[in-house]
Amino acid sequence: MRIALFITSLHTGGSQRQIVELVRALAASGQDVSLITVYPGGQLWNEATRLQDIQLLSLYSRRPATRIGRALGVLGAPLGLRQITRALRFHIVYSMLDLSNLIARLALLGTRNGPTLAWGLRSSTRQADPRAVLPYALCRMLSGGVPLAIGNSHSSVEAYRDAGFRFPDAHVVHNGIDTDRFRFDAALRDQWRANLDIADDSILVTLVGRIDGRKGHSDFITMAQLLAERDARYRFACVGPGSVKSGRALEGAIEKAGVEARITVLGETEDMPGVYSASDIVVSASHSESFPNVVAEAMACSRPVVATDVGDAAVLVGDCGTMVAAGDASALAHAVAWTASEVATVHDAARQRVVENFSVEALADRTRDVLFNALGTGKGAE
Repeated sequence: MRIALFITSLHTGGSQRQIVELVRALAASGQDVSLITVYPGGQLWNEATRLQDIQLLSLYSRRPATRIGRALGVLGAPLGLRQITRALRFHIVYSMLDLSNLIARLALLGTRNGPTLAWGLRSSTRQADPRAVLPYALCRMLSGGVPLAIGNSHSSVEAYRDAGFRFPDAHVVHNGIDTDRFRFDAALRDQWRANLDIADDSILVTLVGRIDGRKGHSDFITMAQLLAERDARYRFACVGPGSVKSGRALEGAIEKAGVEARITVLGETEDMPGVYSASDIVVSASHSESFPNVVAEAMACSRPVVATDVGDAAVLVGDCGTMVAAGDASALAHAVAWTASEVATVHDAARQRVVENFSVEALADRTRDVLFNALGTGKGAE
């Protein structure tokens, strides 16, 4: 069984991370799997080149330097993907994210005896990014001809169906976390806290995510204000990528709130296990998520979590963390304060929940079963 996974790029992001982990696990389980992008490049592309037993392909040999060039490349992507699928005779093409889904749908239009198409659904709200509005609308128009959709949360499947998408068949396969990589490390904790000048008795509360209004940074800053007034031990960190403009806006908001001495803003780092290990509490303040990878990664590192009740966060957290309403900074502050007074240093139950239910192996097994069942082959196709 030849499986192609398709996404426009492998620049850092939650969906991009998941597709790399899925390819890795499918290949390890003996599947014939290829990973296809529109352009090469990106941190995760470099990682994917080191994977064994997979074929890594791009529709173009290099990424254009200009936005216009990249847009023209995307317009030609359906033809390029169509040619590759014909040449390599895939049985399944599994795309992920709306633009990738649109390209894959157009690539396979009118093909006879071609591969089965599966769309990956990764959002639990309608697209707010203006650049994503057109792909989203076109996907909705073309959704009736897509035989299979796979959401990474119940909320994502429901959101797409409520918006008028007409999938004949849809399944939920939650994201998977590399629990070998994401685990508590005492040495990394000491190293990171020393680098950040965090005292042993300080309470480090960390928000991880790209600098984006939907990630709730403003609520996190207000929460930090409230907690800093109550207890001098609190320190805070914001970790994640962002543009120069968004980074300056975040630092301006922190200064305006008067908590610049308490909050450290870090950029993107590859050592996320170290960041989680250094933290005493990890907060997800997002206003919109489908499946919050950050929460799962923190739990795998045995960290206490406080998360907003969006997407399938509650399904993930279970009784191993605290849920609050999105947009309520006061509730965030209360939940963090309660967590700080109740938690042990390491939460093995949180890690065990991820290991048992949300591992990369579980992601690969469930995805393989759904794809094979869509072909009517079942597990016997292995």
